[in-house]
Amino acid sequence: MYQNYTMTIYCHYNNDVGNTWYYVSAYPYWTKGWIYSRNVTAHSVIQQCW
Repeated sequence: MYQNYTMTIYCHYNNDVGNTWYYVSAYPYWTKGWIYSRNVTAHSVIQQCW
């Protein structure tokens, strides 16, 4: 992931130690995966992953 790239955040997950992770797909190939919440800026409310 590079700075200022576009991504879609689908949901978030809080692990056992209190860290929040986002499940995303990212430009340019829209590959899906997890990214630590402090590494991105989210601009809307994100639902919890189930």
